[in-house]
Amino acid sequence: GPIDQPQEDAERPSIMRILWAVAPAIGVMFCIGMFFGSVQTGTTERALELGSPSVAGLVYAVMGVGSAFMALMAVAIPDSVRISSRVFVGGLGMTLSILVTTTATHSLLFTAAALLLTGLFVGPTMVTAFGVTEKLAPRGGTAVAMTSMQSAITIGISIGSSVGGKLALSGAGYSYMFAGVAALIIVVIGVALRIAGTKRRVRATPEKTLA
Repeated sequence: GPIDQPQEDAERPSIMRILWAVAPAIGVMFCIGMFFGSVQTGTTERALELGSPSVAGLVYAVMGVGSAFMALMAVAIPDSVRISSRVFVGGLGMTLSILVTTTATHSLLFTAAALLLTGLFVGPTMVTAFGVTEKLAPRGGTAVAMTSMQSAITIGISIGSSVGGKLALSGAGYSYMFAGVAALIIVVIGVALRIAGTKRRVRATPEKTLA
């Protein structure tokens, strides 16, 4: 009731504390946003280079199909697979598959196939990012944490589109390579989570272990 409200407010963690706690997840989501934005501009430029600008949206959408499918399939991943490993593998898969996309300079069909492969890693990585948020968010801070995730991907897309668009002026491959850099940062975050989880295990706090 109203009498309990002051106590609830006092127990609610500050926004900064929440953001700091879920920083790894925000970082992953921000990088996924940059990845999306840069891949979109790269695909638009690739289609233009190959004389078929009207199908750019369709080719880009193929990545979304793969992403959505594997996001649904992510529930089948055994709990024994550590979250840090999921982030690492997801980021590595995104990095390698977007490099394949970079080489598909003469075929939109090959580009679409490479983007489909890329999407298979994007979906589970997004799902994992939300899983990291749930584990790291302090009590009473889940709503703020989830909102920050949405903001992170939106800002990431804006930056990825802006930087990727400028790079695309020199060729679609440069936009894809920038997306690869964003994916590589996700790999680094996965390694950081593994190290942090190992330290937590040493301190005997297995309920918060992310490794």
